[in-house]
Amino acid sequence: MSKTYFMRIFDSLWKILRLSILLEILSLMVKLLTFFISKLQNTELKLDLITDINFLNSGSHILGNVAIALFIVFILMISKEAIYRIRYDNLLNLPKSMSGTFKIRKFLAHHEIIKKDEEHPQINQTVEKYNKAVSHVVIDIWNSQLMLYLKLPKEYQAQKMLKDMEAEIKEEIASAYPDYLISTFEREKNSLCLKGTLK
Repeated sequence: MSKTYFMRIFDSLWKILRLSILLEILSLMVKLLTFFISKLQNTELKLDLITDINFLNSGSHILGNVAIALFIVFILMISKEAIYRIRYDNLLNLPKSMSGTFKIRKFLAHHEIIKKDEEHPQINQTVEKYNKAVSHVVIDIWNSQLMLYLKLPKEYQAQKMLKDMEAEIKEEIASAYPDYLISTFEREKNSLCLKGTLK
């Protein structure tokens, strides 16, 4: 199964959106700092802070522009998928795919801490690699079919953990999307794929 455009862009899409929001928040914080410094300048202290204010204004402007540029990139990327869905499928399947992806990622996440002692807890490295792999799982829902793509971790034990979860994943998908007939997992090189066809 070849990855769809949605599967290829999903992680990048949310990284770009988060970075855009973060930069916009930083821009607003710098503007707020500039405002307080300008107020300080107007007090009886007679501080010469014009250079600092100009520097902060420039920084805020740059951060704001980068945030806007990233948000435009986000809009363009998601618009391409939205237009494709409108033409060939159903636009409502786009938010369904997004929410389904977040739900399955949450379902698959595993939390385990090996405690050597109370002060120095250690994270199980196998679980960490497993979680890294499942944090990139993507579900793409269409009117006629459903696809799940999951890149396998490189470590054997993490792969084994994932293989042991196959039945539970299939059951979870079948329960969440009862209109689709879910196939068994197929191994394709270093990834697992699951397909569902409309009943």
